[in-house]
Amino acid sequence: MHCSACGHANPDANLFCGQCGARLASSAANDSWRPLGERRQVTILFADLAGFTRLTRTLDAEDVHRILNLFFDVSDAAVRDHGGHIDKHIGDNVMALFGAPIAHTDDPTRAVRAALKIHGAVEGIITGDGEPLAAHIGIASGEVVASTTGSANHREYTVVGEAVNLASRLESAAHPGQTLVSDTVAREIRAFANLEDA
Repeated sequence: MHCSACGHANPDANLFCGQCGARLASSAANDSWRPLGERRQVTILFADLAGFTRLTRTLDAEDVHRILNLFFDVSDAAVRDHGGHIDKHIGDNVMALFGAPIAHTDDPTRAVRAALKIHGAVEGIITGDGEPLAAHIGIASGEVVASTTGSANHREYTVVGEAVNLASRLESAAHPGQTLVSDTVAREIRAFANLEDA
């Protein structure tokens, strides 16, 4: 199967191009298609806006929409620039993967560098009240099952496993402007990051 984005020849079983990472047009359109899950080591990043619920109550819906799109623009760019993959947006939350569909030897480091870039970029977004924004971020690594999942009406590539839940819980526990990382991630990034025990 040839990638429509870069022309690279890929095995028919691939969901994503091995050269550029673009989603491949495949037998996914067939309702009976059910790919097998693949176990792999992945780093998951969750990021959301601090005080988003308050913003929705105090700002006009168009201002909230503008802020949300700016947040997604800067977050998605930071993830992409560090070799990650946007898994999904849920409300004001970004879920990103480092290690799926394309793996690197330093995915935890890439995720943390993306988080630092997100924090810096979000501080530059000003609300209609002139108040700067902040993000909460949680990052965890672990073995997950990566596959396309869903129904005949809606399918998406995603990962499932305890590390996903842990990253989400860390993001919920993080203070505005803070990134919390799991022990596994902390061990990987000690060479370049100053860490505090939470």
